[in-house]
Amino acid sequence: MGAGGEWVLRLTKSCGIILSKSDNIKPMAIDRDIARALLKLHILSGSASGEVHGLGLIECFRGMGVELSPGTVYPILSAMIKEGDLKVRPVIVGGRRRLLYRSTRKGREELRDARRALKSLSRDLFPGP
Repeated sequence: MGAGGEWVLRLTKSCGIILSKSDNIKPMAIDRDIARALLKLHILSGSASGEVHGLGLIECFRGMGVELSPGTVYPILSAMIKEGDLKVRPVIVGGRRRLLYRSTRKGREELRDARRALKSLSRDLFPGP
């Protein structure tokens, strides 16, 4: 680990994403609704080009420094199915049932619109020199 520790993101039930350094520097909190929206966009992005599964998403987020539990990811996936943003397909892998998720047309359109809005917003939030 480098000097000053590495940044870690954790989603908590009470306040959303906590961004902190591993050496106990005071964390910064991101609103829970914003955190969930960002997670949803990331899931839509990953599932737009192919099927994803819950554990694979957890491992992907972990690789980016975001610690998510199954108790966080699966309710978000379930909500996205109910909202019509994802479709699910059960398969058997190694004798075990696995659910594969893929974005629907509605989900891909929502992702496209969100990307446009975020580009515009980022220009306002982070103006260039």
